[in-house]
Amino acid sequence: MGATHFSGPLYNGGVPIIGSGGGPTRFYGWWTGNAYFVDNTNGSNSNSGLEPGKAKLDLASAITAASAGDVIYIRPKAIVSAATDPTYITPATAANWTIPYAKYNLSVIGAGPQLGPGQIHMTYLRGHASVTTGTYGSATLTVNAPYTSIENLAFHRGGNTRALVEFHGDGLTTTALNAFGSSVNNCEFRYGNASMTAGLYVVDSWYCGAYNCHFQRNNPVAIRFYGSVSTAVGNYVVGNIFDGVVADMSCYVNIAGLPDYSYIRDNFFNSAVPTAGLAKYIYNEAHVNTGLIANNYFGADLSTVTTGIVQGTNVTVVGNFDTTAAIVA
Repeated sequence: MGATHFSGPLYNGGVPIIGSGGGPTRFYGWWTGNAYFVDNTNGSNSNSGLEPGKAKLDLASAITAASAGDVIYIRPKAIVSAATDPTYITPATAANWTIPYAKYNLSVIGAGPQLGPGQIHMTYLRGHASVTTGTYGSATLTVNAPYTSIENLAFHRGGNTRALVEFHGDGLTTTALNAFGSSVNNCEFRYGNASMTAGLYVVDSWYCGAYNCHFQRNNPVAIRFYGSVSTAVGNYVVGNIFDGVVADMSCYVNIAGLPDYSYIRDNFFNSAVPTAGLAKYIYNEAHVNTGLIANNYFGADLSTVTTGIVQGTNVTVVGNFDTTAAIVA
């Protein structure tokens, strides 16, 4: 029997351990909740979704059926041998996916066979081609629920010019709209170009993060944390890979709106310094309180930190490497 793996869902020999009746599977779910399954090839929205053989057809149907604390597993589409990309799943109607506030503590997990940044043969979601605006709600996936975990999914913009994934809040002023404490883990953000807001856009939702993801050609910004009606508090960018066409990029990580507590560490910035717009690797604008930029690798000669980084006030910059193999401040 293979090794037991306890990261994300609980595994034994690579197979998710499913409780009676289809769930629960994750640690939070041991107290309450169900596991739902989505099979965009063989499922049916009339199914319960609580077992792989009774999977829902569409992700939107599973989100509607799920409650706070539940888990949704999405089976990838079958691979077409002649195709250069995995077969993707699109929304069933001309509207992209949204997780509402009432579904807090929801986990949405791709069930593809590959793990790790840059492995696009995971479950591949693409926004609807007819959703082409840059307004709120048009992202491939919009999250309005706190403590949402998005894992092992590859995202493509489809037609929209908003974001691939958006954690959208209202500055903690109501309980109708906030993605407080949400995260993307082990995900792929692909071709979010056409002057989008960002690959991952976090607006007015505190303590959100991107962990061990791959951001490929997301123009003009790969990750943007923004305080619109509040400050941008608790911004985590850890263990990610960034690349793109530098002539189209403004920066890879942009944090704006009086940010506090920004932690950017252990990332790999593959390309040279972006040349459009802000023209920085990291632009941590008007940072106020404690922050850290550490142990990152930058694909350029950063003889001075300001060549590629605007660090903000009260941010420690330490132990970062550039192409000269030198540690930059």
